[in-house]
Amino acid sequence: GASLDNLFSADGSVAGWVLADDFGAFIGVTGKANTVPSTGWDLFVNQTTGELRFLHRRATTTGDWQTSAAISSGVWVHFVLTYNGSNDTNDPIIYLNGSSVAITETTAPVGAVNSDAADNFTVGAIRTSGFTWDGKIEDARAFTRILTSEEAALLAAGYRGPLGGAVGWW
Repeated sequence: GASLDNLFSADGSVAGWVLADDFGAFIGVTGKANTVPSTGWDLFVNQTTGELRFLHRRATTTGDWQTSAAISSGVWVHFVLTYNGSNDTNDPIIYLNGSSVAITETTAPVGAVNSDAADNFTVGAIRTSGFTWDGKIEDARAFTRILTSEEAALLAAGYRGPLGGAVGWW
């Protein structure tokens, strides 16, 4: 619904557990973008390296970040992506299994945030054209606030209760 629109135009976070069976293509974890995206965002695994990538589309240039830590197939991994897109100088924070991991900014975002209100929110895919997750996803959540490092560790430790600010929980 509308509560998921423009999740990363200010404070926002997504979190969940993933188990990858295969890395045969770009495999989508979650996102909110059209088939041929000019708006929205994507969180996916790079099929070559197993690293998480986050794209956030802006009016001029899409921001592109990638973790230095890889996800292995056949292993449950907890992720948290937290980002405030209100300023194009901000970088996301990505946690794997409760610990912040180093990220590389491949492309700096430039310009105002494009509204993603007309885009579909997906879990287990990026974009409506495919790039589906090959594996399992559990306890996926979306928040309209920045999760703290303590909350990321709590979720990675198996906490299944509410944290506040959730606008989606699957």
